[in-house]
Amino acid sequence: MGAFYRIDYAGASGSGAGAMALANGKVAGLDVGGGVYRGSYVEEGGHRRGTAVLSMPNGGQLVNGLQLPAGTEIPIEFAIPIDAPGGHMLTVSVTGRQVGVILHQIGDL
Repeated sequence: MGAFYRIDYAGASGSGAGAMALANGKVAGLDVGGGVYRGSYVEEGGHRRGTAVLSMPNGGQLVNGLQLPAGTEIPIEFAIPIDAPGGHMLTVSVTGRQVGVILHQIGDL
């Protein structure tokens, strides 16, 4: 089983939003900054654990302040509690810099 999430995130130099689906062991999503997410996950220990690879096809600045050239890909590891459907907060490391994320589960997939 998987889920569809709205994501809100903030870092040292800004904030953003997007959407992400986790289904059948795969991750797919996008954000308002032009980022595209693809990856995989497993369900274990009450969590969905995996890696989402952030692609920036046109380049741009991340909310953690890092400026990326076009075509850059960055792996982001995550662990989301399966039973936390609304407003779950977590911190992820993006290129060694912290980004706060709030996940709002829209529905099960």
